[in-house]
Amino acid sequence: MALLHGISPVARETVPSLVARLAASKGVSLHQLVLDLGGSMKRLVSQDRELFENLMAWAGLDDAELEELLSWTGEPIGDVRMRFRNEIFVSRALRNPVVQGCPRCLRDDAMSAPEDPLAAMAMRGHWQMREMVTCATHGALLVPLWTAPHPTARNDLTARLTEILPTILSGSLDGPMATPTGYDRWLEHRLDKDEDTSWLSGQSLYAATTFCRLLGGELLRNDGQDDADPQAVRHASLAAGFDVVRRGPDAIRHALHDLAAGANGSLDEPQKAFGSLWRDMRDYHQDNEAFEPFADIIRGVVLGTWPIAEGTVLLGQTVSQRKLHSVGTAAFALRVAEGRLRPLLVEAGVIAVDDPRPDSRAVFDAQAHGGTLCAIGSLVTDQEMRCAVGMTEAELRALEQDGVLQPRTRLPGARLRWLEADGKALVDELNALADANPGSAKWETIQRAQANSKVTVGRIITAIRARQIRVHAPAGNRSYHGFKVCRSDFGAIE
Repeated sequence: MALLHGISPVARETVPSLVARLAASKGVSLHQLVLDLGGSMKRLVSQDRELFENLMAWAGLDDAELEELLSWTGEPIGDVRMRFRNEIFVSRALRNPVVQGCPRCLRDDAMSAPEDPLAAMAMRGHWQMREMVTCATHGALLVPLWTAPHPTARNDLTARLTEILPTILSGSLDGPMATPTGYDRWLEHRLDKDEDTSWLSGQSLYAATTFCRLLGGELLRNDGQDDADPQAVRHASLAAGFDVVRRGPDAIRHALHDLAAGANGSLDEPQKAFGSLWRDMRDYHQDNEAFEPFADIIRGVVLGTWPIAEGTVLLGQTVSQRKLHSVGTAAFALRVAEGRLRPLLVEAGVIAVDDPRPDSRAVFDAQAHGGTLCAIGSLVTDQEMRCAVGMTEAELRALEQDGVLQPRTRLPGARLRWLEADGKALVDELNALADANPGSAKWETIQRAQANSKVTVGRIITAIRARQIRVHAPAGNRSYHGFKVCRSDFGAIE
């Protein structure tokens, strides 16, 4: 076979494109040329090193030229990963059955060699990126050129370009013009120069471009924007997302909070708020470390907006501690009705009386108000309180009236009002002040002493605490009714 010198790689060209142009320049099919190079179409697609060595020899390529070609082609690094322009991509982000490109670029190529257009038409590597949607040279949207599910047929560029050559030359395949956006300029510069001055400089290019598209798409949806052209939608989505993401985590959080605010229905959850962004991050990217910085931001917003339970797997990470409760989740945890719990939370100052949010979305800090919830869940009736602390109905009424014991709720009609711990704390306090030896003094219960002396129970308890009145209780006493006071001590307080 004669040497193939005379065809040089163009900027951003791929290996299959160069081989196809070499074949066209010699008047043979791509299949025939790769056979002559000691390989096959399958070996060309899989980047067989022996075939590439033969290609270098026959095409007069040096190591640097082949390396540049491969950097724009993408090199497999495992089953589902590729290295493209020194960045790691999943294979499906670069290898798509739908091959896109710029017909204007291909027409310029063809017109530069009208006698042999196929030898001049070069496929550019950046067209492979799903998130590359415009041609910087012509200011137009890229368009689908052909669809071929099988890699061999997809990469038979001589055959595919021959099929669409008439539409390329006629201009009927041209994409609509598009004003370059900040995203377009950023992506071109990062691919070409490997430079980035935005917050995204520290992020994977694949993750960054994907997240820009997903977030931007949801922002446009939230604003009610729509377009019948999928490529125009993708272009607008990438621009809108990039305008937020380039500014960093705070800007991303702000945008996510705006989306969350729009999903304020009683049953609206993250999927309703974030749509495709949530579904794609959950279903396709939660195990990809490159997306973790973005997933972490989303998790923070979700945990600060919805009542996510401990143990929930959120974008691949298990929630270690609940951050928020809603009236609904708290009611479920306490096994009480939402209608009963909400007034109690209002009374406790946990939520505002005029909070318009439904029970499922009326959220509050689970840790800060954990004690309040625990107390509400432990409330007992008057009878249960009396049994737990050992007191009569009159004794409990007197303690409440004088403010010695305070019910935890004063809501009209509330049956569960008391916290047993409050009554037991009073018993423990009086036990610590009590004398187990009654001596010869005359003792009577606190309630009877109140009735006989007309001194309120509240004043009697205050005097006991000040040790103005002695109090007696038998050893091991656990009931309020078991305490007795010395009637002769009352002269100091009557």
